[in-house]
Amino acid sequence: MPGHPLRRALGTWWRDRSVGFRRIVRTLVLLLASTLVCLGAGAVTATASSPVGPHQARWSTTLDSTLTVDLGPLGSASLDSPAGPLGVRVLLGEIPSDAATPGTDDLAALLTGDLGSYSSLAAHPDLTVRQGLRALRDDALRRAGLLESLVLCAVAAGRLLTRGHLRDAVAALAAAARTHRRASVLGTATALAAAVAVVVPAVWPATSVQSRTLEVLAGTSASRARFSGRLADVVAAYGPQLTSYLTSTRAFYAQAADSLRSAWAQADAAEPVRAPDGDVAGPSPTGSPASPAPRLGPVTAVLTTDLHCNLDVIDLVGVLDEVAGATVHMDDGDLTMTGSDPEQVCVDALSQAVPDGVSRVATIGNHDSAATAARLTAQGWTVTDGTVHQVGGLRVLGDTDPDRTTATGTTARGQEDVQALGARLAATSCRVPTDVVLVHQPAAFGPLAATGCAPLLIGGHLHSEQGLSATAGGRGTVLELVAGAGKGGTSIGAVTEDSYAHVLSFSRDGTLLAWRTVVLHPDASVTVTTWQDVPTPS
Repeated sequence: MPGHPLRRALGTWWRDRSVGFRRIVRTLVLLLASTLVCLGAGAVTATASSPVGPHQARWSTTLDSTLTVDLGPLGSASLDSPAGPLGVRVLLGEIPSDAATPGTDDLAALLTGDLGSYSSLAAHPDLTVRQGLRALRDDALRRAGLLESLVLCAVAAGRLLTRGHLRDAVAALAAAARTHRRASVLGTATALAAAVAVVVPAVWPATSVQSRTLEVLAGTSASRARFSGRLADVVAAYGPQLTSYLTSTRAFYAQAADSLRSAWAQADAAEPVRAPDGDVAGPSPTGSPASPAPRLGPVTAVLTTDLHCNLDVIDLVGVLDEVAGATVHMDDGDLTMTGSDPEQVCVDALSQAVPDGVSRVATIGNHDSAATAARLTAQGWTVTDGTVHQVGGLRVLGDTDPDRTTATGTTARGQEDVQALGARLAATSCRVPTDVVLVHQPAAFGPLAATGCAPLLIGGHLHSEQGLSATAGGRGTVLELVAGAGKGGTSIGAVTEDSYAHVLSFSRDGTLLAWRTVVLHPDASVTVTTWQDVPTPS
């Protein structure tokens, strides 16, 4: 046969290799083959828990190339899978209870929170899908690692049992199988039947479901989605209102992003031209004499607070980081509404919005939870914890807010109140050099300002812009900055009150040199002030 000479040549070449070379090649081939098989097995059997809106949900992989969300008796929604050949099945569960015995007001607050979660899901389904796919990926890797360990242990045990002659034992078994061909065929058929029994249910739906696309969703990201059961009727009935809401919200924030870029450029154009080091002011762009301009340093920090899971505002924050050339992003707490598990998409959204390479630090506000802190930490944020951290050239101190607010009210996290928190941070700032104290409630400022060891205190919480002020502290001037979004429209849709962010410029040694305010207005316009000098005590 034509292949025989080549096969003989390859065999001769292989036998001429050293024993060590052949052992290494066999080991590498075993590792590669077992890894690919285990990864495949892990991928097609992965399951994970990841929330969908306010619901608990169970995610699992299939082989039907479709993402299907199963709402039980209400029907299902499906679309092409974002995981390529792998399909994903999402089984919605209950909405977990947040209160043991909720009263009427508590229940109303809980239902309002659920509505917010549904609205966020409708506006940004990609965040929920990415979160679920990450959970499935992690489970697939865990399964693959376990399977790979079992395979390697089985190989090692086989080598021990055969006293290092595993290949000879396998060859003997193969020869025996060839001798007993009938038994070999029966074993092969049994293995194939088992494989088909496992694969076919994953590829072929257990029941045939009548699903259809809906005209009311034409032109939206869900235009190709297919719906079945009562869910299809609900979407058909309320789809126009939902589509109108999503369209108007997208238009509002698209206009806001354009307004931000334009306002930033105009504010910069109105500034006197500064030398590259920021020390000397030159003539203005119009050629008229320039007034002394604030010096700008190499560290630019964008400050946000009280975002309260408004995913569109969070996207806009990323635009601000971009136009400002931020080197540090500081979030002063209340990134979420209640810190619930479904709201971890709020953390995901901010992490994705902040450009790569920007250092990140966050303080946990009263509306945030331990889960919020863990999610931030897992995504590369420095979360304040009562110690001084180096973040992008700044020495930042802060800690978790002592209060905890959920849909059913506010309670204390522990024994410490806001004043005690301020006193503890003040003592720390006097022991360890500190540039910035990032604390959610300005009520903690008192002890910090009295000692004067930390030159800049930043707070939010009040949903009220109070700007930057200066007081004479025990060891020098202390600057206090309090800001945040207005209370209207802070979590869903367009803002209904002015929403504030700030951009701060620091020297290399962490001294605040200048600051400016960025305001998003309810008409989607944006105001960017010129750079301001830091104030002095009056």
